[in-house]
Amino acid sequence: DNGLGVAGVAPGAAILPLKCGYRVGQKDFLPLSAVVQAINEAISAKVDVINMSLGLPDDNAAMRVVIDRAVQNNILLIAAVGNDYSSIKNYPATYSNVVGVGAVDRSGRWAPYSNNNSSVWITAPGSAICGLGYKTDNEYIGTWDGTSLAAPAVAGLAAMARQADPGITVTEFF
Repeated sequence: DNGLGVAGVAPGAAILPLKCGYRVGQKDFLPLSAVVQAINEAISAKVDVINMSLGLPDDNAAMRVVIDRAVQNNILLIAAVGNDYSSIKNYPATYSNVVGVGAVDRSGRWAPYSNNNSSVWITAPGSAICGLGYKTDNEYIGTWDGTSLAAPAVAGLAAMARQADPGITVTEFF
């Protein structure tokens, strides 16, 4: 809500940015240890909502433990389901205590890249989403597609739910 063309869903929410992945050349890396560490940092910071615009292909004990710990701390967990346009399940969206987010296009139809499986709890706009990077005050870099862009909209709704009712539990949000 800075007057430059992009506003968040929950304008009263504070954001604690914790980046887990990195890029070398054209290759992206997402170490499991970095994801677990970031979730632990969010728990320690006593956040209300964690958005995970990421996905890992395999279940992992460390991931499951930290996700369960976040839920025990009454944190609402939101995760992208993936962009393989398949029934492939990604973690942590596959966990039953995480809200898995698929994407729809501008017409409200299932986006052609969004995974579609039992990990999808809800869909949100994920096509042609304006990014936060910009060249000048009035010129944004561009738009992107993906469930990683849909998940923050749901995380914003979770933040609004917490603003309206700070006592809302993970189960009630589901």
